[in-house]
Amino acid sequence: MRLKSVVLAFGLLGAFVACAYAQGRAPGKGAARGSFPVDTSVVVDVKARSVTPSIALLTPGASLELVVKGLAAGQTLELDFHVQGGVKGPFARTQRWRGRYTFSADGKITTGPVDQRGEATWKYDVVQRQKDDTEEVWAIDPMIVSKE
Repeated sequence: MRLKSVVLAFGLLGAFVACAYAQGRAPGKGAARGSFPVDTSVVVDVKARSVTPSIALLTPGASLELVVKGLAAGQTLELDFHVQGGVKGPFARTQRWRGRYTFSADGKITTGPVDQRGEATWKYDVVQRQKDDTEEVWAIDPMIVSKE
């Protein structure tokens, strides 16, 4: 399982670098050359077991809409950011805890604005659990990249 996670992480990183290189090299019409697309929503499809996009690019002050669909009755889904530099997640706190978003049904939550400066890659875990919290049904760890 650990090897699978490492291979997935390197695959995602390779895709990110290729995408970033292609964006920087593409001739732009009406857009600044070298600019990156900025994602404004991340969709977690529980039935398909997917997170789209798996890498989101954000700028300081940007918020992100977290959308969950396909969550079965009695299950919960958590998006939990890792602590980095003593701070849990790149977004200002909007709920009880900074860096943790919990869903008990399909829906959407808008994060607070990105309040961490500088270029950074923020990892987070998406974990689907049974209602009694005794069993993890599914887990994945996509990432968010913050750019200035």
